[in-house]
Amino acid sequence: MKYIQRIGCLILPVLLFAIPIDEVKPRTVLSKQTSSNPILERAKSYADQGKLKTAVLNYGNFVDHWQGDVAGAWGEYQWLANVSFMLGVPGKDKEGNPYPWAMRPHPDIPDSIIYWGPSVSESWLDRTSNQINTDWDVVLGSKGRTYSGEITAGDYVGGVWTDENDTWPLLATSIVPESWPVRVDEFGEEERFWPGWFATDTDPSSPTYLQEIPGRFVSDVDIYLEFDDRFADREPVSSFTGYPTGSKVLATVHSYGRAYAEDIIFVTMKVVNESDKYGLNGGLGYDYENVYFGFYFDADMFSSFYYGGYRPCNTNDGDMMGYNTEYNYAYIYDLTGTECGGAYEFNAYAAVKLLDTPTASDTVWLDDINYIAPGEELGLTDWHWFDWYNRPGVVDKEGSGGPFVGDAKTPESPKKEQLMYQLMSGDTTGLSEKEWQWYFHRDTRGNLNPHFDSMEGLLAQFPDGLDCVCMMSSGPFTFAVGDTAMFSFAIIMGEDIPDLNRNANMAQIMYDLRYQGFSAPQAPTVSAITEWNPETQRAAVRLVWDDAAEYSRDIVTGYADFQGYRVYKSTDGGKSWGTKIFDVNQTHAGWQPVAQYDLSLEQDLALYGRDISGPDPMAPWFNLGSNTGLRHEYLDTDVQLGKEYTYSVTAYDIGMEPGFTIEVYSEEVLDPISGITYEVIRYDTTWSQTNTGSQWAYYSLESLESPRGTTPQSPQFIKVTPTRTPVDLKGRIDLVPG
Repeated sequence: MKYIQRIGCLILPVLLFAIPIDEVKPRTVLSKQTSSNPILERAKSYADQGKLKTAVLNYGNFVDHWQGDVAGAWGEYQWLANVSFMLGVPGKDKEGNPYPWAMRPHPDIPDSIIYWGPSVSESWLDRTSNQINTDWDVVLGSKGRTYSGEITAGDYVGGVWTDENDTWPLLATSIVPESWPVRVDEFGEEERFWPGWFATDTDPSSPTYLQEIPGRFVSDVDIYLEFDDRFADREPVSSFTGYPTGSKVLATVHSYGRAYAEDIIFVTMKVVNESDKYGLNGGLGYDYENVYFGFYFDADMFSSFYYGGYRPCNTNDGDMMGYNTEYNYAYIYDLTGTECGGAYEFNAYAAVKLLDTPTASDTVWLDDINYIAPGEELGLTDWHWFDWYNRPGVVDKEGSGGPFVGDAKTPESPKKEQLMYQLMSGDTTGLSEKEWQWYFHRDTRGNLNPHFDSMEGLLAQFPDGLDCVCMMSSGPFTFAVGDTAMFSFAIIMGEDIPDLNRNANMAQIMYDLRYQGFSAPQAPTVSAITEWNPETQRAAVRLVWDDAAEYSRDIVTGYADFQGYRVYKSTDGGKSWGTKIFDVNQTHAGWQPVAQYDLSLEQDLALYGRDISGPDPMAPWFNLGSNTGLRHEYLDTDVQLGKEYTYSVTAYDIGMEPGFTIEVYSEEVLDPISGITYEVIRYDTTWSQTNTGSQWAYYSLESLESPRGTTPQSPQFIKVTPTRTPVDLKGRIDLVPG
């Protein structure tokens, strides 16, 4: 029901830059940088290469539906309300002694030092129209240093995910070099450079094993951003509501167009304690103890339609949560799979899977028996649900009509920071009766695990569902000056629990491969020419593409296993691509191409030693081709003058068959001396000619296809409107088909 308060926010990106500078009122400037308005350096980009697509922001809220941007589009709807990073530090040690960082000047009496308490840096609580009071915000000076500021969101995806006049700068995006910052090289020349990190070499036999490979990106689109908590004390209507810790986050978001990872988006973070560089403690900084990292996760099943437009009914109270211990993810789903009285039906589960976490500094006891030893990854240590109207910071339960804490008008609870830290750490000390009811949930027998709410108890208490928001955290650990702690997670969508499990398992495999996964051939670069035949009075569109895909190699295995091209056609700008393809579970797996060209039989035999055609052995709902031979052009005569058509040409490989197969069979053998017949078990091993590396002998994978793309910025994606006058679009193909 909180959702109805978001109506009308679609125009916010346009309004953002009209905010007067004096509206942003930081009370603590941590360094000597002169700029004091990070609002003017906010930027965004779009993780949109897979089936799961979302806008990405650079001020702590990685995903935020409140800003009116696409937030977790998947299938026919959008599902995510907010995914936001949190960092918590305590106010006192176990003996009750205040930590030095919690002793700060009185907000109204600067010469008076008082105890402030714990602090949790977050951005999800802010309810101002342009979110001008978040704890996290873009690192000052990011424009020109971590992104260019020369290309806008409107330039990149105008008319698709945002308005063409959207002036938000585009974050550094791997497939858009214009978004990268510029530096001067050793010869005094300007050059664009990627501000983040590159992919890691995962080949154990390579001399550069586990080193970065310059120029190789991790996913089909990487997005880099930085933010810090410099302005964590700028809440305008309440005192003692948190303070800067001097923590800086360097993050990359990874989106994949490959079929096996199209439902997954990864977020990888390096969190650095730069409290000394930010001038805290007289420039010495603080060595923080008992620190927790975590995130706020809010999904509404569903929140809006795929390309925007809020659902006509306003309730989120029918959702439910769950936690999968085998695959280590929390998920949210709708209990009935319907909305608005059954007017909308869907199968969708939204999940977050924790991956990288900090390591324990000391022994962490989970209960009387289980513990985490020093040096081991902490993993997920706390998970709690609360009603959005009872979120930490409210004084009394709010109503759907507001006012809302975080709106810069409504006073916050003086216990806001303390309660957030208690939720992150599983601390039930000093809770009031209503705080017990709001934040810590027992099982049906009255037993309490202070670190993990009981799903059994929540289901019993809310049999018709609830509005699902939760905090997930990892800690405690020591975070000293100069330390860098890793934290990463995956956002995953699935149609049901088995589908979620498959995607979560793939996310784990990709995590083990440093987020890379097996890669499809390079996407072709496509040009189009509109043609007109005056004799037949018919228009046509001719597509032409290059052959770069035929020379590309899988970035993980090193195999060159290109097989063919698929041509897709859309009449709705790329929202859909014709006839759907379903797998054995009746899950939408892809689209039927309008044309397909693959290697001839002779080429298959020469390259792979066998015929590669027909249904994919690992995914028989996809077809590997019919040995047509390769082509680099397609003529579409089924077009009309003045109507826009969208095309995409993809490249695909042969997949990965197991390195060997063993056939077990038996046969009867007669002993000529005894006259006794014996049954003999025999094993026949067939070795693969295409998966020859011992490292991958036990792996098998369906054919991989390059992304279809989502905007004309993608080289394989093109929009064409036939006219009577020939038009050459893009016109950048060197290979001219005969």
